[in-house]
Amino acid sequence: MKTMIDLFEFFYFAQGVEKCCRVGCDIQILLKSEVQSFEGILTYRSEASTTQIRISNIKEINSQFSGVTRIKRAGHTSWVPLTEDGSNTVRAGESASSSSASEEPSAIDYIVLKEVNNSFPEILHTFYNKCYQLHCFPEPLKKGIIVLFHKDGKEADKIKSYRPVTLLPTIGKVLEQILLRRLNHTLKKKNILHHNQFGFREGRSTDDAIHQLTEKIQDAKNKQLHTMVISLDIQGAFDHLQYNSIRNSLDEINFPSHTIETLKDILTDRKVTIQTAQGPVSWSQQQGCAQGSCTGPMFWNLVANEIISEEWQPNVHLQAFADDFIFVISEPTGAKLKATAQAALTKFQHWTDKHQLKVSTEKSTTILISRLVSGPRVKWDNQIIKRWEVLLKYSTLALKKESYTRWSSHREAVTVVLKNLDKIVDALNHLALDAVSRPQTKFGAVSLLKSIQTFEFIAFTCFWQKALKKLDIVSKMLQKEDIAIYVA
Repeated sequence: MKTMIDLFEFFYFAQGVEKCCRVGCDIQILLKSEVQSFEGILTYRSEASTTQIRISNIKEINSQFSGVTRIKRAGHTSWVPLTEDGSNTVRAGESASSSSASEEPSAIDYIVLKEVNNSFPEILHTFYNKCYQLHCFPEPLKKGIIVLFHKDGKEADKIKSYRPVTLLPTIGKVLEQILLRRLNHTLKKKNILHHNQFGFREGRSTDDAIHQLTEKIQDAKNKQLHTMVISLDIQGAFDHLQYNSIRNSLDEINFPSHTIETLKDILTDRKVTIQTAQGPVSWSQQQGCAQGSCTGPMFWNLVANEIISEEWQPNVHLQAFADDFIFVISEPTGAKLKATAQAALTKFQHWTDKHQLKVSTEKSTTILISRLVSGPRVKWDNQIIKRWEVLLKYSTLALKKESYTRWSSHREAVTVVLKNLDKIVDALNHLALDAVSRPQTKFGAVSLLKSIQTFEFIAFTCFWQKALKKLDIVSKMLQKEDIAIYVA
């Protein structure tokens, strides 16, 4: 028996390229060249030259992958070895497991793709170029398999306790990367993305975002302004991102090209599959970017760029790291601070409503950097964005910020800490151990716990509470009009 196989035919049929043009064209039309297979020899005629591809020893190829550990993906193996008669070829829409009839992504392993690219690079080059020219992202490459990862510390019987990650065909992710690089080149050349977006940007990091944030806060302090920092958390940002929002953002680039049109095609006819106790279940994906796709982060940045690029008041600063937004708002009076902050939130809410996004008030917080004894409260959708929310679960009192000019403020701040030290420790332990807390929050909570759980801290807190009480009494007596200095 001859040991030659039509690798080209196997490759295309396994990926379902015969379906990639939804008008039903065949491979010859797709490639705009002649492909003929006879007696196990593939003859590929392009406009430039004619190439014959032969594989004379299938056993040698299979031996290269023997012993390599494979991940079982939702009812099928990630790679099926070729047999000499090609009977193990997995065609698009077929599962490698004979017991499953659901549509599954093809099972060509990335190692096989590397071998194909090394030996016959013209195959992949032709495929990607034609996808690019025809504005077509093949449907079989849009099918993903969802794998759920349990979040530490979360209840196992709740769906929100799991993080979904989508496994996508490698050949499709390579095409995504090609399109993404060309899109990034256009965005950088036309300077489209706002400089206040630090997430998913080359050459930018959390350090840059924190540095700019602290600079804005320090600048407001130097001007002796009251400052409010508002952190907004978008609930399931990538899962709820609307395809129409992405298409409109791509159109606003105003740069018609093969890249833009092919990226739009990624958003049509997407399907995902998940393994259940009753077997694989598939459904069409109508919104959201798959966690695991290459283009998802850039799609989000394009949609978020609209609100970051808005014209804000002079004392309003908005920056973002991916889907985390932070306002820094500064005003000379508390009343103006509240009005400006509320106006900024209202404007931001118009953007979230437009794109059908939701802000989690439980995870959103405000920080007041001011000498105001009682800072202004702001609302989101008629709900107050609370400060010290975790502490209030453990204590009915709120911690006070000391004043630089009033002894009573010093006394109140120390008294609250002294009387509620055990409850403060419980609250900090909650923040340090809570799986929902951000890394910065956990680090700050652990640092504070180390500082306050010492003999020196407790002893000096007791001392200063008594001393400040006496100083406060004397200060108030001196403020009376009829008091004599020697009496005070």
